[in-house]
Amino acid sequence: MKLSAPTKVSFLIALCLIIVGLLAEIGVVGALSGIAFWLEFAGGAVLLLATLLKGL
Repeated sequence: MKLSAPTKVSFLIALCLIIVGLLAEIGVVGALSGIAFWLEFAGGAVLLLATLLKGL
């Protein structure tokens, strides 16, 4: 299996999802605290898929 670097767009999307999830988890973004784990999970999944699939 050959891995590739994620594109800048997919990396930034993943980074934004993870940061918003972390902020929600510590209480800065209270409205999203119920889905903080899923935001972080989605960010990690986007990053993983972007690494596994070429051109994403």
